[in-house]
Amino acid sequence: MDRALPLIAALAGFFGGIVLFGMVGRWLYVVTATVREYRNAAQSDALRKSLALALFPVTFLHSGPWAMGIAIVSSYYLLSRPHSPNWLWFFSGASVGLLFMLVLVARAVRRAPTPAESDASNRFFPASSQEVVARRRATLADDTYEGRSHGVCLGESEASVHNFGRSNAA
Repeated sequence: MDRALPLIAALAGFFGGIVLFGMVGRWLYVVTATVREYRNAAQSDALRKSLALALFPVTFLHSGPWAMGIAIVSSYYLLSRPHSPNWLWFFSGASVGLLFMLVLVARAVRRAPTPAESDASNRFFPASSQEVVARRRATLADDTYEGRSHGVCLGESEASVHNFGRSNAA
């Protein structure tokens, strides 16, 4: 059992590092998406105000910064005092897990299509609400729209109902 304990500690640290990377990565994504949406909502003061108010909870009440803080404080507390060598294996495994995830993310970003190659402007960020509404209106205003995403074929009368309440008799 004494020989297996460093391996178990290293594997636990590896998976802990992956989980920590995921938590912090989701937090950074949410903050970045909120800031991006705030910048895109230039013409709507109410939307900008609600996004500015949402930035505080997104930044400080998300689990990502708290997990990162707990990891930093606990690693300092454990490694600054006399400790079992298994803790070194644990934190070494966590470091390898973090580096592994960084390499995977770097490869994914490098292989991602450029905006010129892709139909979407950036596939890592959701479209802003104005872009979603504009795309939906363009799809519904298109004469060839047949409702394929819903599995039904809409005629002209049904399509006008789904056209944001606008009639086609203009």
